[in-house]
Amino acid sequence: MYAILETSGRQYRVEPGSILQVETLHAEQGQTLELQPVRCIGTDGNTLIGQPVLEDAHVKATVIRNGRTRSIRVFKKKRRKKYRKARGHRQHFTRLRVDEIVTGQPEEAAALDTPATDTTPESVTDQLEGSVALDESAADPTTESITGQSENTVALDEPAADETTESITGQSENTAALDEPAADETTENVTDQPGGEEETWTDKKD
Repeated sequence: MYAILETSGRQYRVEPGSILQVETLHAEQGQTLELQPVRCIGTDGNTLIGQPVLEDAHVKATVIRNGRTRSIRVFKKKRRKKYRKARGHRQHFTRLRVDEIVTGQPEEAAALDTPATDTTPESVTDQLEGSVALDESAADPTTESITGQSENTVALDEPAADETTESITGQSENTAALDEPAADETTENVTDQPGGEEETWTDKKD
């Protein structure tokens, strides 16, 4: 349980057992105080909001100590005016320990302490179960369609691969067949050329 407490013009969120430091209050150490006004009281599941405050609600706290904060330095200066002023300041405070949060409304306090129960109607639960079943059934056709597409893709790829292999084999055989006659003609030409040259030189010597 928590409460929104207002004191000295400031609002604080407090819980039982928490330590709170507020502006100085005129109370002795060890004294118990009832702090008001309370703007809001709530738990994890329920909340009471004041309009603007909660009547009869208050926070019980014990004064731990009264003291002053660490000193700070306040320095003022006006240029070209020969004005400089420095002084220190220590703010007075009162430290409190929160003991209890009193709502002042027994019925609503009991409602706040009661844990929240499952108020979901049975019809809503049935709808949720039906939606889960629909999601599972919708997932199966998608899986089957994807599997069928992958099998068709594999079946299409295999004939294409065979045709490519056959075309490459046929091209290589044709190339070999074309190269063999060309090699023979070249051999014959080379053989004829030396013989012709010898006959020509022989005629010239005679």
